[in-house]
Amino acid sequence: MKTRFLFTILLMMAYVANISAQATDINTMANAIYIQKAKAKPGTQVKLSVCLKNQSISVRGYQFDLYLPDGITFVQDEDGYYEANMSTTRATEKQMNYFDSDLQRDGSLRVLCSSTNGAVLSGNDGEVCTILIEVDPDAAAQDYLLQVRNAVVTDPDAIRYQLEDVTSVINVNDCNCGFKGDMNDDGELNITDALIIINHILGRD
Repeated sequence: MKTRFLFTILLMMAYVANISAQATDINTMANAIYIQKAKAKPGTQVKLSVCLKNQSISVRGYQFDLYLPDGITFVQDEDGYYEANMSTTRATEKQMNYFDSDLQRDGSLRVLCSSTNGAVLSGNDGEVCTILIEVDPDAAAQDYLLQVRNAVVTDPDAIRYQLEDVTSVINVNDCNCGFKGDMNDDGELNITDALIIINHILGRD
């Protein structure tokens, strides 16, 4: 019986390693636009938190394209506009006075934000906008990958900096619990969770 459990854990570890390999490690990057890890139930809407990390660039404007996987779509309001909104965490609407979003031919949502009065974002990391998405009712309970591509930031001198593409994770789960397999409730699914399960099976609690 223990052998069967251990085999299951090894499969889980391989799955975790695969997801971890595909998700970008933001900690290794000086400048990036990324999506905070999120979770949702099938058939529900969730607001994604889009963050900008700028350790070496003073940012006056930014743009990026967000790609969603099959089973997840962008939400539109009653007038047909996509539900992307600027966050006031790092700048006021008067400081960053231009914000817009539009669906591209390839299905991605392009978001643009800039200041025409010379203002820059405060701080070096944090939320800059939110995007509302909807999970299909028939979506399988698993991790899905969200991709930020073609990200560009501009500094106060209007110099453009191309940023690396970033992949983030949204967990779709049909229960009220946290991430499946998140044994220590830290919001992360990694090798530590697998080791906790193995130790429990072997009676090493």
